[in-house]
Amino acid sequence: MYIDGTLIADATDANDTDTFKSGGGSGGSIFISCDNLRGQGLLTATGGSATGHGGGGAGGRIGLQYHNSTYTGDLRAQGGGDAYEAGGAGTIILQDILRGENRLLVDNKFVGSPRIVEVGYGGPGRDSCRTWLPSNPDDSDYYFVDVDIRGLAHLAMYKEHSNDKQAMTSERSSGDSTGYFHIGSLQVRMETIILSNYTLFTII
Repeated sequence: MYIDGTLIADATDANDTDTFKSGGGSGGSIFISCDNLRGQGLLTATGGSATGHGGGGAGGRIGLQYHNSTYTGDLRAQGGGDAYEAGGAGTIILQDILRGENRLLVDNKFVGSPRIVEVGYGGPGRDSCRTWLPSNPDDSDYYFVDVDIRGLAHLAMYKEHSNDKQAMTSERSSGDSTGYFHIGSLQVRMETIILSNYTLFTII
């Protein structure tokens, strides 16, 4: 598949004339599964902006699944801006089927941060400007080759029940030193460090 144009799943902005200052819409989803991924095009699933106290819409989801890729285009899934509180970034997952590697990118493009840094695990609807990673359908742990958090993004694993146990393991973490990964009770974040024939697990 060649992506040389623009594929848009962006949300709409809030109506400036709305008396109640409604929030921006949430970004949509883009999923592409193919053997060979090529091109330099743009894939975008951004949240809508808002005015007043409506709140920006959350970024959408982009998933690329391939066996071979030379794609070098731009991927955008940031939340919508707002003077009160911006929307949280969406997720971008790159899945290399041939190598069995998954990469997670969370980038909010500096549109804003949560007004309160500490996570409220009472539910994503009550804790805005956060990127929530839900549990896998089979309750298995997440494993990524790389977790890249940037652009003032805040990533947290969503707990449906207070006693849920969740874990994420990655081989490395990257980003621009402005992102946050929040870890709550009964949640574990691990990184693997491979030295020669040994694999060390670091609990973060």
